[in-house]
Amino acid sequence: MTNRIRATLISVSLALMSYVVVGGLLGKSDTSSEKTYRDLGVYSEVLNRIKQEYVTDPDLKKVTDGAIRGLLESLDSYSTYLTPEQYKDYLQHPDPGPADVGIFISKRMGYATVVAVLPGSPAEKAGVKPGDLIDEIDGVPSRQSSVLQLARMMAGQPDSTVKLTLVREARVDPLSITITRSILNYPPVFTKMVDDGTGYLRVATFNKGKAR
Repeated sequence: MTNRIRATLISVSLALMSYVVVGGLLGKSDTSSEKTYRDLGVYSEVLNRIKQEYVTDPDLKKVTDGAIRGLLESLDSYSTYLTPEQYKDYLQHPDPGPADVGIFISKRMGYATVVAVLPGSPAEKAGVKPGDLIDEIDGVPSRQSSVLQLARMMAGQPDSTVKLTLVREARVDPLSITITRSILNYPPVFTKMVDDGTGYLRVATFNKGKAR
């Protein structure tokens, strides 16, 4: 990295930090509406700095899409933004397929994290474990997609395959596995009575019809 590039990166980084800190401090004394407009001004200033001082010409549409997606995903793991192309594809193909791999995921700090694996599912048989980070699905980085999109990517037609790249704490290198999709058999509700007369009920998945 040349001195010029290094200096530019440092300049942009400092600018980003300054705008965030100053914007946050000034916003404390504003009303809610005024603070919203001030935050938009901070975003505009940061965007201008990126356009003027970033080392290469940035893809501003990609930057803006990422900013909007980050805004919504900061609310919770399931709120997200779909581009017009993604939304059109969703309307045209609302059901990605009847088969799946049996992985339940959530977004944590932008990363797709395996929350649970359905017992007896293709994912369990392939060795996927809760806590694994899904880095890529069929070569597509998970950070670029929402929980909804990732779940749709893992679903498909029976006997079709999907390739996952996993990051596991105990491994240095990412683990690539290919899983064959199948029609999932969701376990029934499990109930029993414990010794003191208390009823115990376990619902492994809240799939369609399970609440009834």
